[in-house]
Amino acid sequence: MLIAAAATGAGAVIGIIGVLVIAALYFLPTIVATSRKVTNTGSVFVINLLLGWSVIGWVVALAMAVKSKTPQVVVMTSSTPLPACAKCGVGLTPGQQFCSNCGAARLINN
Repeated sequence: MLIAAAATGAGAVIGIIGVLVIAALYFLPTIVATSRKVTNTGSVFVINLLLGWSVIGWVVALAMAVKSKTPQVVVMTSSTPLPACAKCGVGLTPGQQFCSNCGAARLINN
């Protein structure tokens, strides 16, 4: 009787571990998206939760999780204003002789 009880307890532990492994595999796209800090982690989770049971939904969620990150654009501002074209008002970079917008020559004093 004691052996049967021990076998039942061991079987329950193995069953719980099996359920956890299957859940981890099912939510693998969400785990990958969270670890990679992708911008659409919420979308990956919803698709994984609702459509993960189908192979196509799971693959789509995984593809969204591992997609290349879009490069971040860094905008640098200067405390000194750049000179502007006298004709059209577009900013000129230092050393630029002609306006890239209208083609007007840069004035000497700006």
